[in-house]
Amino acid sequence: MTCAFLTLAAVVLFAVWVAAVEGAFHLSGPAPERLEAPTVDGWTLAVWYSPAAPRRFREPVVLCHGLANNHAFFDLRPRSLVAHLTALGFDCYAVDLRGAGASVPPHEGPWQVTVDDHVLRDVPAVVELVTAHAHAERVLWVGHSLGGLVGLAASSGPLGAHLQGLVTLGSPAFFTPRRQVGWMLFLAQFLSPWGALGTGVVRLVAPLAGRLPAPFLHGSANLDNITPQVQRLAAANIFAPLWRGVLGQLEDWTTHDEFRSLDGQVDYRAAVAALRVPVLVVGGSVDRLAPLPATLALFELLPAASRQLARFGTAFGHQADYGHGDLVLGRHADQEVFPVVDAFLQAVATPVEPPVAP
Repeated sequence: MTCAFLTLAAVVLFAVWVAAVEGAFHLSGPAPERLEAPTVDGWTLAVWYSPAAPRRFREPVVLCHGLANNHAFFDLRPRSLVAHLTALGFDCYAVDLRGAGASVPPHEGPWQVTVDDHVLRDVPAVVELVTAHAHAERVLWVGHSLGGLVGLAASSGPLGAHLQGLVTLGSPAFFTPRRQVGWMLFLAQFLSPWGALGTGVVRLVAPLAGRLPAPFLHGSANLDNITPQVQRLAAANIFAPLWRGVLGQLEDWTTHDEFRSLDGQVDYRAAVAALRVPVLVVGGSVDRLAPLPATLALFELLPAASRQLARFGTAFGHQADYGHGDLVLGRHADQEVFPVVDAFLQAVATPVEPPVAP
């Protein structure tokens, strides 16, 4: 009886704690509209639509999150790139790639998810939905980390014909082989024998974020450049599972300094070199996942006539040194990074013709 009572009490306390965390750290601001993008292999991707106020540009912005994140990464107020862009007149569509956020699988698991799935199946579904919903032929792609790499890799295929411009935020298309990173990716795969390594525990400890030292997280961001409030919001809202297939592909890239398909038959760097649309490459001065040399190498791989480079850190006249996640979530990102992104998007987008007065 005592054991059953203690078990019940633990379950109740756990449920109360989860509810309290969700209530305390819910996302503020207008709720985006949830749209659905079906893929050819049965997944249903959630695409979150935030309309412009009012719409000033024909091409909508697709915002694609990185590894182990979801769409909320771009809409953590007061560090919301979605809010910033909609206020300027861009319709925004933030994506949950397969296996992240509110995306729905075709059947009970386990499932296999790779970067190639994102490139070959998720991107076409998202582009088809967004162009139809926005009544537009082309889109502007803004990707953080892996989300930028997915956009680059898809540019020679399903995305290319519909791409007006592309922004990468901390996306390394070149990789310096590092034994520590390789071992971390290998260990994460070992811990995900059923397809994915869950990250739900991060939400449970959200109230502690920004209050306790977390040196093991400094690779994902310069935490000193993110307010404790935003750290707690991020912990409670943005994390998604780490998929074994994605991790395996990243291990291949990191080990061999390659940017290629899982079977090695498609060189995604060739797609980058062949891009014929404007690209803005954004890098952080202390980004450990996308170091500035890798950012510069990506920039130099792009055709010279269509590329722009923006580096953020105290050496470049900014108020703080930028890591990985703080390129979007940083204390001053809305004042320093967002204006550079929006200036690029406004320069390459097509203005909507104002209505003719009767």
